[in-house]
Amino acid sequence: MPTQPVVQRDSNHSPVMTTQANLLRTALAALVLAYSSACAVLHPRSGASASYDVRAGMVLKGNEIRACDVRTAYDAIERLRPQFLRWTRGSEAGAGQLAVYIDQMRASGLERLRLIPAASVREIRLLRADEATLRYGSGNNAGALDVVTGPPGLE
Repeated sequence: MPTQPVVQRDSNHSPVMTTQANLLRTALAALVLAYSSACAVLHPRSGASASYDVRAGMVLKGNEIRACDVRTAYDAIERLRPQFLRWTRGSEAGAGQLAVYIDQMRASGLERLRLIPAASVREIRLLRADEATLRYGSGNNAGALDVVTGPPGLE
């Protein structure tokens, strides 16, 4: 006959964690923290940004672009967020090329970004396939780059 585990109780008859249970709980918390930290470092959405949050790496702000010496929106992406140009996470194999939207209008492709002066970019946001489809409809199976232009200082 198996023995029942002994549960220690305090004066209010509430269960008390044993040292072994505390150790297991601490180890589990450390493991979860290590895993989440590793995911944040390895995931493309975790790139550096002025306002660091979970989605910050998915956005390139105009002030970041103007702080470096680039001429076009494409150059800015290539230098500051090169993972945008290699984005395939969340899309099916062979799903197609990343869609490009400039001020909410579909553009012909990534090469169109070479025609946009870096100084006129307010924000470039990488949208996952589900986000792009929700915002712009079907045909965004590989995700999309959403470019917002306008005068500097309106970020």
